Amino acid sequence: MKLVNKSKATTLLAPTVPAGAKGLTAQEYIRRAIATHRKSVVAVRKMLKESPDAATVAMADTASPNQIDFWAACFQIPEGYVVSYATLSRVVQGARGEQTEVAKLARTAGKCMSQNPLAPVVPCHRVVGVSGALTGFKGESTCTTLGMKAALLRGEGVPVEGSGDRFTVRSQSGRLL
Repeated sequence: MKLVNKSKATTLLAPTVPAGAKGLTAQEYIRRAIATHRKSVVAVRKMLKESPDAATVAMADTASPNQIDFWAACFQIPEGYVVSYATLSRVVQGARGEQTEVAKLARTAGKCMSQNPLAPVVPCHRVVGVSGALTGFKGESTCTTLGMKAALLRGEGVPVEGSGDRFTVRSQSGRLL
């Protein structure tokens, strides 16, 4: 994670693969990335919570209004918890005061999460299917596989079952918001 000060605005740049990372398994890379960047991620999240406008400033150059709305809602999901795309859509719908079909908004949420350039700072990995299944997570950031999404969630204490390309959050965990 890099922080770049640009004319009084802090711009966040997506994580980059460190030199020499070739040959690492996805799981090992994400473990190292989490360990390396954890303090930075915590500091950036704290800054964004203290100054909500900072999230808009950080994303304004490339993000659509939809992306900003969904990423801002996603940012409110606490560590160790997950929400469904439908729930995230209802939050955005309520904030906007609109009556858009939730299924359509849920698809929009998925598209916005797949385009999140600030993962895992804006924690799109905490958004799952309504059944608890891990879905999506094939966007443009370095965290692009369901295995990485599962590793991030497990690292936050979320009980995730499965392997390969099929993972599910255990519903009895009480962690689905």
